[in-house]
Amino acid sequence: MKFRMGPRLRKSRIPQILLVILIFLISIGFFLFNSFTFYSVGSTGSSTLPAYATVGAYANYTGSGGFIAFFSGVTGNLSDTVTNVPPNGSMDLFVNGNLSLGTEVDVPTSQISEHLTDSISSPKFFPAIPTQDLLSRQIVFQNISCLFETSTLLTVPAGSFAAVEYQGTGVNDSTLDFWFDNSTGLALQMSGSGAELQLIGSNIARPLSIQSPSAFDLPIIAVFLVGWTVAGLLFYSVRRHYINKSKVDGYLPRKEEDIGKVNKNKSKKGKLESES
Repeated sequence: MKFRMGPRLRKSRIPQILLVILIFLISIGFFLFNSFTFYSVGSTGSSTLPAYATVGAYANYTGSGGFIAFFSGVTGNLSDTVTNVPPNGSMDLFVNGNLSLGTEVDVPTSQISEHLTDSISSPKFFPAIPTQDLLSRQIVFQNISCLFETSTLLTVPAGSFAAVEYQGTGVNDSTLDFWFDNSTGLALQMSGSGAELQLIGSNIARPLSIQSPSAFDLPIIAVFLVGWTVAGLLFYSVRRHYINKSKVDGYLPRKEEDIGKVNKNKSKKGKLESES
């Protein structure tokens, strides 16, 4: 079967509605780009404090082992909470901890409860560092000089995090390893010399497994989905319209049932004309 390519079909290859769809999609992309840029600039300019420098920010840890050999089996919990953030670059902390009995019966249970004042830009007590420091090859954490090791995915009792690992040297030339949350600078795990401290809960760092879209992300996702849905419907409607038009004009073959209906109608018409 031969197909005829008439001028109407050639003229309708790029219909004006397709140009409207293209402009619509470009507008959506432009909107998304501008919204993201505005959000990034706005969030950077509106808050210069680290995520941990907020009243009520807390980090809870569980520890095991110790730097002394007979501390075998000792476990404990440590909680750091920010109670005040004055405008002088410092923050007030409440540190609460306990130490449980180990395998040695002579190891007593101890409690820690202290109010401390720390520096926001260079914490000495709170287990975190500013995120911009994570871009450096060398950092100082809790008076320990550390070198960058690797970026990794770390799983602790609080969940899985995108982490940065640093390694330093402690007392007696012992090797200490520290893992920090890549987005907040919060310490996730600290280990060395038979001791280990792991994050079990915090409102500062969010594990990857439970992260949800932010209030800003939801409108962007909705606009994106609506845009593509509308574009798809328009494209389908335009395609269907021009295919049907081409069939009617004779530029594309009809389906067999359509051809049968047309022939049947023609035969009926011819029969009526002959009877008249």
